[in-house]
Amino acid sequence: MEPDRARQYGKIQDQAVRSAIMCSCRSRQTLKSRSRAAAGATGHRTSATDRRGNIRRDRRHVIAWRREPKHGIRWRTELHSYVIRKLETVERLSDLEKDMVASVCRDVKVVPRRQDIISDGDSPEHLHLLVDGWATRYKILKDGARRITAFMMPGDFCDLHATILCAMDHGIMAITDCKVAYVANEDIDRITRSSATLARAFWRATLVDEAVLRQWLVNSGRRVAVEAIAHLLCELHLRAQLVGLESRDRFNLPLTQEDLADATGLTTVHVNRMLQELRKQGLIEMDRGQLFIPHVAALRRACNFEDDYFHLKMSDEYPTDRPRHSRLAGERPDADSSGEIRFSPGRR
Repeated sequence: MEPDRARQYGKIQDQAVRSAIMCSCRSRQTLKSRSRAAAGATGHRTSATDRRGNIRRDRRHVIAWRREPKHGIRWRTELHSYVIRKLETVERLSDLEKDMVASVCRDVKVVPRRQDIISDGDSPEHLHLLVDGWATRYKILKDGARRITAFMMPGDFCDLHATILCAMDHGIMAITDCKVAYVANEDIDRITRSSATLARAFWRATLVDEAVLRQWLVNSGRRVAVEAIAHLLCELHLRAQLVGLESRDRFNLPLTQEDLADATGLTTVHVNRMLQELRKQGLIEMDRGQLFIPHVAALRRACNFEDDYFHLKMSDEYPTDRPRHSRLAGERPDADSSGEIRFSPGRR
């Protein structure tokens, strides 16, 4: 081939490569613009983007997004929905207030199971919000005995009071692998100053936690063992229902018999006997970490469970099938003429 023809042939090849690259870039830009237009039309997308526009794939958790002129892009995820659902049990939130709650849950870290989220005596620099998994609030005595004072589910603040107290007087441990959002104190102050509704919701949620603790005191002091276990299971079932963890009458219960014993003040052997009695009565079924309650209303009647201490603001959206109790105060549940399951008197 002559030199002139060779140079001309090389130029043609270079032009063909450049045109192919340009077509590829244009097609990519067209696909991006079409996907953005489709996302804007439907209000949904399957990936989140950071400030620089880089795509982060998270198809499992990203649900919806919307653009606001003053606040930029906000999205709420399935993890954020737990805390929003809990707050809405005591106070109705607007879409803007839901976005404000989601905006403070940016720094999420994984805490392995049976590891401390916060230890006794710590002075946390951040608030800790449980967005996934189960945790427990506990205290260790000098003799090594442990007492559990609360079980925590997704949507619960671990230390909302830490902004006032100087140090933790108890520990918080992850029962399962947990995802914990580290929330700056300034962010909580900012959103509560911006919305009086959010301030009331946080305050009321704290008051409900204290009401639950009072019921635990009654469990430990006055209810017989089988009633105490049944009452605790009814409470956990209702809490799982409120935040969306419960599927009909079944939900995951990642608690050991030792956990239940430390929560009720019983021995592990006694807890095992009480669970066997509940199974024998046909009130519960447990299999591979799942709790199934065939008749929720029957279990609630048997242990005299009432959900008044949850102070549900949205009671119409969360039916509880609360029974009417006609028996006199001080009477022990027992079998009645209608054949309804009742617990016989027993010692703790």
